[in-house]
Amino acid sequence: MKFSILMPVYNAEKHLAYSVDSVLNQTYKDFELVLVDDGSTDSSSELCDNYQKQYDNIKVVHQQNQGQLLTRCNAVNASTGDYCLFIDSDDFLVPNALETLDCYISKYNEPDMIIYSFYYEHSDGELEESKPLFDKDMVFESDNKQDVYSIFFENTKLNNVWTKALKRSVFEGDYPDFEKYSQLRCAEDRLHSMAMADNANSILYIPTPLYKYRLVEGSVTRQFSLDAVKRFNTRILYDEEKAYLQKWNLKMPEYQQRLDSSYIIHTLYVFDLFYNKAKSASDKSKLIHYNWTSFVPDELLQGYSDNPYLTDSQKKCWSYVVNKEYGKLKLYFAKKKIIKGLRSIKRKVFK
Repeated sequence: MKFSILMPVYNAEKHLAYSVDSVLNQTYKDFELVLVDDGSTDSSSELCDNYQKQYDNIKVVHQQNQGQLLTRCNAVNASTGDYCLFIDSDDFLVPNALETLDCYISKYNEPDMIIYSFYYEHSDGELEESKPLFDKDMVFESDNKQDVYSIFFENTKLNNVWTKALKRSVFEGDYPDFEKYSQLRCAEDRLHSMAMADNANSILYIPTPLYKYRLVEGSVTRQFSLDAVKRFNTRILYDEEKAYLQKWNLKMPEYQQRLDSSYIIHTLYVFDLFYNKAKSASDKSKLIHYNWTSFVPDELLQGYSDNPYLTDSQKKCWSYVVNKEYGKLKLYFAKKKIIKGLRSIKRKVFK
């Protein structure tokens, strides 16, 4: 078996057929599709079983809800292909994705990891090609792998697991046990992707888009409620990421500052998302008074004003958080929401 396509499934009845069909319609046929039903409470479980009955190359695993991180690990364990690919249950593989990957695997002598580009699919069906990391094929091995590692601390473009094809050996040996992160519901892709890159001896990047990422309102990453705030807290990953900085020899102050700034930026981003989703003044007040400093390591509560990777606006807002200046924080995000609305109107008028 050349490829294993791994799909976590959780309450995905609305879009599951769309995603599964994109796999079944591949021009290259030497593959299996592993559907891992992560304790769905809708009809997803039944839909998965129906697919397994109809197709010999579909395997279904049912489990109690464990979240994306461990579900993906379980999918790898249930698979048999030489290479593994991940697909979310509301996304889409382009029809020749596997055929294209097979060609590159032969051309570049079976690299351990292949990273490819993707499309954004908007709600109206319009496709927008993501900006590639590089404009040509790039091979990274022992002498230049640090060029890939550094990207993890410069932006988020390598975080997604669904832009990667992985040789099975990447998941063997000293691949991490993620059990202690089982409650994590944010940044789990990043945790997986960093481990994959660390375990891959050879990495190939191709600028070809092979995946469609659907911008669907109501997907897992876009469901917000007050009870869900703590699920977006990624502080538990900080020591793990610092360890990668050391292991990958990215010891310059630049990368530490980039890492530190990312935790503050993430916290402000999550606050903004929840604040915009709040239904009442009471909910907004609870958000304003939430302990947002719990999202960052204690050492980041001081010295952030000197971080060159934070804008003046971000520093000002974070100072409101640290100093519990709730009135200023409320006004800051109220103004931000108004500005965002005006920009949206402007785009529509001048489109």
